[in-house]
Amino acid sequence: MAETLVKNPTCSKCGEDARPEALFCHACGGEIQDLPKDDDGSVSSAWFKGDIVETSPIEASKEPDEKIEEKPIEMPEEPVLEETGQSRDEEEKGRVKVKRKEDIETETAKEKPLKKKLTSASDLRKRPKPIRTKRVEVVWEENTNSPNWLFLVFGLFFGLLGLGLFFLAFYLK
Repeated sequence: MAETLVKNPTCSKCGEDARPEALFCHACGGEIQDLPKDDDGSVSSAWFKGDIVETSPIEASKEPDEKIEEKPIEMPEEPVLEETGQSRDEEEKGRVKVKRKEDIETETAKEKPLKKKLTSASDLRKRPKPIRTKRVEVVWEENTNSPNWLFLVFGLFFGLLGLGLFFLAFYLK
């Protein structure tokens, strides 16, 4: 048999052989030395390298950047009427202005900012999990294949017949 030499990558720290696709040593965690890759000009490497890598440098555009002039926006002199037929100015006159909640806040709230204590993951794990009870509704329904009255009649008949034979056996003894 012909012998072939297989070169495995080795660790740069401890020199241990590593798996072919490994990035770090499994023994010490060090970096793996890269082996030189054979570029045999196969279809997969030769064809696609030309498509991916561009050999010509990218030229910068020689055109100077154009400055965009800012033109002032012209405001119409007449108020714009909306679908309601009233201008916005007229609508705002009829509205009552209400202070926002942020404006109403007291001075003490502004002076003392509330800092919320962050809970750690261990505290969250230690908390008991809430038990969610499911509501169970019990409804009594008569069984569809329940015994009818003949079953009860024959049961009583055979029970009395058995008791009669029992007493008859003791009487004849």
